[in-house]
Amino acid sequence: SFARWANQNARGAHRLFLVMTHSWGWKGIIQDYTIPGKPDTDTMMPLREFAAAIAESGMKPDLVFFDSCVLGNAESLSEFADLAPSMIVSQRETPFSGFPYEELMQLLASRELGPREVAQAIPERYVGAYTRGGSLLAKEGEYDVVTAAAVDTAKWRVFEKHYKKFVSKL
Repeated sequence: SFARWANQNARGAHRLFLVMTHSWGWKGIIQDYTIPGKPDTDTMMPLREFAAAIAESGMKPDLVFFDSCVLGNAESLSEFADLAPSMIVSQRETPFSGFPYEELMQLLASRELGPREVAQAIPERYVGAYTRGGSLLAKEGEYDVVTAAAVDTAKWRVFEKHYKKFVSKL
């Protein structure tokens, strides 16, 4: 698998796993519009299967960056929380052009920033790229709402535990 190959061939002290694909939150990820023998049909990989494939590869990135729509919800975070200490997700649809990757490469090249600091910097840069004066504004136009959040997955698991306890008492 690609993830296994990437894990075996990556160099450096830290790992970022970037996922740029179509997704619809709890409905799935990696939309396939062309299924052989089934015209006018599309499908998505279930979140659980995607998370299992990454886990089975042995990849342990410091940060998973989902440049994908609608993955900042409870179902997605619960499925992916064990993949990395930090995740970047969007609660809404993401712009077609995605993140300004030149800026991401500059962030990653900085030897002064660790994985946590990179994760903290990405949301502001992502949103800023599509607001007035943003680097991707002319290419795609201004968006009324662009969302991105950095999630500390250890804190997510604590929140999830308490939330389930709360819900069970309702």
